[in-house]
Amino acid sequence: MSLMEKIRRARPEDLSAISEIERDCFSVPWSDRLLSEEIGSPQAVFLVLCADMSVVAYINARFIAGEGYIGNVAVKEEYRRSGYASQLLKAMVHEARRLDARFLTLEVRASNFPARRLYDKAGFSVAGERRNYYTCPTEDALIYTLYFDDTNGKEATVSL
Repeated sequence: MSLMEKIRRARPEDLSAISEIERDCFSVPWSDRLLSEEIGSPQAVFLVLCADMSVVAYINARFIAGEGYIGNVAVKEEYRRSGYASQLLKAMVHEARRLDARFLTLEVRASNFPARRLYDKAGFSVAGERRNYYTCPTEDALIYTLYFDDTNGKEATVSL
């Protein structure tokens, strides 16, 4: 990361920038109310990446009983292919380990090949599928999981 880029915890004043990214990236975006609740939740870790003096990407996850669930990873269109999603994912993996999570998991559209490549590169593996999980358009989700212990027979290796 250059001196002009910074990953930090989201703050309430970041809501409008996060909401704009959310609407641009997802066909069924989270509401401002839900995003605000996630930013303020003690069970959530909500990170933003700032570049050019503004929030340009974010990742959020919930941690409950040693389990981590990533909600969204999103990057403003003009900042994609800059490695920002990788940086955020690496930061979230660090948070998951700090919180002693046993695993970190997420759902991704089966057709989202750039995201799937990112998760593959980070050491996540396909652990399942949710049929017709997404709407607008209707599509299956693949469940990607990264384990931090030997419950699946291998130790997590993150290579971002």
